[in-house]
Amino acid sequence: MIQKKSEEIIHNNPFWVYKHDTFQYPDGRTGEYYYGEDRGMVMIVPMLPDGRLVLIKQWRYLLQKNSIEFPGGGIRIDESPDHAAKRELLEETGYGSLSLKQIGTFEQYPGIFKAPAHVYFSFVSEHSQPTLDDTEDISVFIASPQEVKAMVEGGEIIDSATLATWALVCSRLH
Repeated sequence: MIQKKSEEIIHNNPFWVYKHDTFQYPDGRTGEYYYGEDRGMVMIVPMLPDGRLVLIKQWRYLLQKNSIEFPGGGIRIDESPDHAAKRELLEETGYGSLSLKQIGTFEQYPGIFKAPAHVYFSFVSEHSQPTLDDTEDISVFIASPQEVKAMVEGGEIIDSATLATWALVCSRLH
């Protein structure tokens, strides 16, 4: 078994930490590992009373284009994943949660980042204006589960967290 010998923080910012570990292999050799770590994120699959889903189109700076996604975002310090899911849903879409159920968890990029993603399903109503952060450029749209499936199959949805979330929720929509 590989054993961690040391850990150092190389960089810390409000969103994540960049770390460097040294470790020892069972045969005595040593190695190094560089990775990021954050508090994790939430993804929410919001459903309207008529069975349609609420999604967002969000401008992604690194891609320099819009990305179709389920609403979601980071978990703040001293915030539970459940609270973050309700907050992110309301902030990004303007929809409040009538019921919130966690349906799974996955690791976003386990080879380079420690960042769990908590996936929720929520029935929603009471639409109001989203309250976006200064860095967010988001528009809300509604689609049927069949339309989301077609967007996944057609390569229109490229966000890995949305694709993993869709895989977790798909069987629950039938």
